[in-house]
Parts: sequence; structure tokens; C-alpha cells
Amino acid sequence: MSEEIWNQSTCRRYADGMRPLVVRDHRPWAQFIARRLPAVDKPVVVELAAGPGFLLLELGAIVQGAELIAVDDAPAMLEIQAEEAKRAGRAMRSVQGRAQDTGLSEASADVVLCKNLLNCMEGKDAHEAVLREMHRLLRPGGLAVLLDFDDAGPSLAALALKTFVRFQSGAEFARDFGEAWNRRLHAQDILRLVQRTGFEDTWYHRRLITFMIEGRRAAS
Repeated sequence: MSEEIWNQSTCRRYADGMRPLVVRDHRPWAQFIARRLPAVDKPVVVELAAGPGFLLLELGAIVQGAELIAVDDAPAMLEIQAEEAKRAGRAMRSVQGRAQDTGLSEASADVVLCKNLLNCMEGKDAHEAVLREMHRLLRPGGLAVLLDFDDAGPSLAALALKTFVRFQSGAEFARDFGEAWNRRLHAQDILRLVQRTGFEDTWYHRRLITFMIEGRRAAS
């Protein structure tokens, strides 16, 4: 989506609008992801385009000792992340950076999350750049997780989601969201992209109108 719309006002409305979905969406996915983490002590978990950091904080509540790193390009979102981390009573490091180029060290993470981003980006090159960055950040055996909206989900639920976005985040944000929805990638397209990037042991999971695709960086 257009970077210029991620100002203080839009970021705040987005965070306030998404907060009620934490229990119904972020928490169930966090519980599912926690069961699939690499068997390491104190895993480093990075989320790209993390927004307010709700998913990351939910995962941190389950995985004791996890180091949480939230990456986002919008300075206003980094401020909100700090507020949400304080509210949750958890340590979460915020890093300003693009999902395609985080600036983080190679092979520094055990888990890399990416939620609702690919379908907000235009072009194959942008999609591939995000997947390459996820692969670069992961240690051998590390887990990549992509979550997004599934157009195979119930049409009424999809309509409700788009309406919710319009009222919570404003007309300009909703227009960009609608355009992204209309050109969205199908789950199988993303799965193939993950596989082409070199991830192994790939899986597809679906819950209501969202889906999760996972893959692992080769162990050696």
C-alpha cells in the first residue's frame, strides 16, 4: 500500500481497529505456530511489517524466553509497538526497516513471520524480495510463516472484513486495501513462491478467511 498513508492517524486507527481481533485471530494462530517452532531454547522471532505487533506479542506470551523483534517501515507504528509491548508487559525490540531489506543480520532468527503483506504489494519482484529476506534471516532449520486472507473463505466474512477496514482505517486506506484484495495472490500462488525460494517442508493451513503457509530453511 502507499507508504504516505501510514501516518500517525492512520497507524493509530489501524491499531485500534485490529485490537478487537487479537483474541479471535492473532491468538489462535499464535497458539498454532507455537506448536511448530524449532526445538531451540529462547528462539529469536522476527515479524516483518509487524504493524502494532499483536501477533508477535501473542506468540511471546506462549513461548517463554523468546526474543521478539518487530520490523516496520512506519515510524508511527514503532511508537505503537512500544505502547503495546508495555501494555502486554513484554520486551519487544522495534526495528525500522522494509520487509525486503530489514538490515538485520543473516541467519539471526529461528522464526520469521509475515502477516497480510504480500497481497498489499504489487509485482512479482516485490513478493520474491520479501521471501528472499525471510530465507536470509533464518538459521538452518528455521521456520518461515506467512499469513494472509483466503479468497476461498466465506464471502460474507470477506465482505464484513472489507467493511470493517473501511470504517476503522478510513476511506483512503480502504481503497488501497480494496485494490490489493482485487489483485490478491491465491494461497497456492504463495505456496509455489515459497517453494521456489528454497524453503522445504512446506505446508498450507486454513482457518476461516485466513490461511497460513509455512516452510523451513534447509537444516544444512
